[in-house]
Amino acid sequence: MTMKVPVYLDGEQIPDDRITDIFRWPPDLPRSFGRSTLLIGSRGVGKSTFFRYLKVTHHGPAIHLALAADLASFGKDAILGPLGTGYSDAIRRSVASKAAGLLALSLSERFLGKGLTVDRDALLHCLPAGMVDAPRHLSPPWCKETRDSIGPKPLEEFAALPDTRSLANLVSLVGEHTARRGEPLLILFDRADMVVPAALIPVAELLDQSTHFMALVAIRPGHGSEAFTADESGGVPGDHFTVVHMGRTPYAREWQTFLLEAVGAQLGDPMLAAVPAELKRHVLILARDSLRTALELFLACREATPERLCHELASAIDAVGENYLVAAQRVLQQYHPDYRRLISDIRKDLLKRHGRIEVPVHLQIAESRPTGLWERSTRVDGFMDAALRSRAACMPTGHVWVPGARVREVEIPPVVLWREGDAYWSSPSATPLIVRRTEGSLFEAGGGARARITIFVAYRMDFPASKKFRDDLASVLARHPGPMRIAVEDGRVREGEDWAPVIRSRIKAAKLVIGDITGLRNDVIFELGFAYGLRKPFIPVVENLADRKTVPSWLRAKQIGSYETQAALASVASSVIAHITDPYISKPRPVRDPVPGLAICLDFSPESLASRDQFTASCEREGLSVEVLDPDTSEDVLIDQAPRATLLAGVLTGGKLDALLHFVAGAVVARPTAGYGTKSLRRRVFLLGTTGQPARELAADSVVRCTDVVLALEQNAIHDEIVARGRDHRRWLTGSRF
Repeated sequence: MTMKVPVYLDGEQIPDDRITDIFRWPPDLPRSFGRSTLLIGSRGVGKSTFFRYLKVTHHGPAIHLALAADLASFGKDAILGPLGTGYSDAIRRSVASKAAGLLALSLSERFLGKGLTVDRDALLHCLPAGMVDAPRHLSPPWCKETRDSIGPKPLEEFAALPDTRSLANLVSLVGEHTARRGEPLLILFDRADMVVPAALIPVAELLDQSTHFMALVAIRPGHGSEAFTADESGGVPGDHFTVVHMGRTPYAREWQTFLLEAVGAQLGDPMLAAVPAELKRHVLILARDSLRTALELFLACREATPERLCHELASAIDAVGENYLVAAQRVLQQYHPDYRRLISDIRKDLLKRHGRIEVPVHLQIAESRPTGLWERSTRVDGFMDAALRSRAACMPTGHVWVPGARVREVEIPPVVLWREGDAYWSSPSATPLIVRRTEGSLFEAGGGARARITIFVAYRMDFPASKKFRDDLASVLARHPGPMRIAVEDGRVREGEDWAPVIRSRIKAAKLVIGDITGLRNDVIFELGFAYGLRKPFIPVVENLADRKTVPSWLRAKQIGSYETQAALASVASSVIAHITDPYISKPRPVRDPVPGLAICLDFSPESLASRDQFTASCEREGLSVEVLDPDTSEDVLIDQAPRATLLAGVLTGGKLDALLHFVAGAVVARPTAGYGTKSLRRRVFLLGTTGQPARELAADSVVRCTDVVLALEQNAIHDEIVARGRDHRRWLTGSRF
């Protein structure tokens, strides 16, 4: 049996010894580069494979950096996320400075590994003074260990770095040394579209500082405009460095010949020859400029029998198109209510007007007068950039994207428009089909007018810093350009209102709840528990990072934010938008349904043994199932089991464990009845105090005011209340409704 040769869809996966066999030179790339270049191309066009080929064949030292890996520490930083382009100038400078330091260490590690000389002082100038203590003789292991150690450091520690041009100076010095030996230095920055834009500022500076070296940067269209057009970078695309766009003419004979040759290098020419010419042309058009898509579709042809070929290819096209839509939806949902529905509407519109769809299909946006700015971009700019980056859209044939371009016409990828049963596309029309949308109709598609979504912030009302956090967060979210308007609600009410039910109704209406848990204020913890009981996501925050150490372990299961710096606030805002817009973000652990007849006692006080025994005995006499959860019970069990009680009793002591009881009480109050079908049973929470400390004095006022569920009791009153609850339970069992 003949063993099939592996097929590599991702250029990074191709073994070094196969690069020269697999690579085919794209027709729109120059055979040589006279100066540093920004290489732009859509996902799957072959940028990584091209860079790896250059590294292998370059006559001199060549360094290949996958920026997504070398700047991976930004994945845990405050800036990445949906607000990755909306932070302040101060944060942007800190991000750029940190990126310069990380890249300096990554490059130095590679330089030293190739036997090149790295100037110690030039390297240290890329880092804040005093951050590291470098040995006299640098080594690759030291560079790697240092990069790993500074990666987790907060952005604020990099704010003092005067500028990022020290990185260009470091690389220039290395380039001088190699130039004297007649070996030009080549640096290849790959996957620049996978890092936060501000981290690309020092990379952009290298493009304009390449006196003694050449730098090439690979990026998808739509990403990095603010870096490559920033004042800090000093360069102008197309003037100070070259801009090359791969796959600019995807329907031209030269490009489709290139696709066939590149696919044949992996699948074999005999396999391609076995595919009927009509299907072959169809695949090439659907793939457009994406070599990866062409490989995926021809792979389906290779695996299919002749009689199943058309069906298997249609299934593969559907799968590839679905992957396009899922990826696009995830990125675009912060700008557009429903990209999938937009594509569906475009397809219906074209079929109604023309009876069939022929590629290419262009979407034109007529922009209305901007009513607000999100940093430097209008809402249309943000949508277009995100669509190009995620391959939800492509630049029209013959057009080149450059950083800062205000794109108003794009092509819809053919693979998302074609459906099984459509005619095969064998020759693209010279004149594209145009679908026009106004800015208003574009963003209303699938979602009506810009929707208003509320979040609830439970803050410490007597603390100015906590109130400022609430106001600052509202200000940041108000500038978000997405398809929804995010409003911030809180516990403030007008004079004369019954505030407790108003607050609970606001939490019920909120999409997300944020709680300032600094100091474990019981009213804030209760409101988070109420959100938990409603199965809403919630984000705990603290004033300072140091305050995280005082948070109990049962709350530390959640990633805890802070608001001591602008970067930390940006991180919280990004998390809010991610929870609202990203359907793939992890959902909160669901609260299990309450159990009728289940009585649970939360008892964390060694002095309340008598109360516990009385509770247990009284419940058993009334036919209720009893469970006592004490300090020895694991916290996971407490959080999971206690909210299931129909009758919950807890002893308040004035200590830190009171917060847990308030949290669980909030979860019970959120769902005030138990039962199933048409039978419902009112749930109850009994709060008990200790000797000399009545429960009413220890419990948060917001809890005590939930009088339909919560009762603050004296020790001698618990028996009568349990008897009443037992009577209610027996009546519920017989079919009475409560």
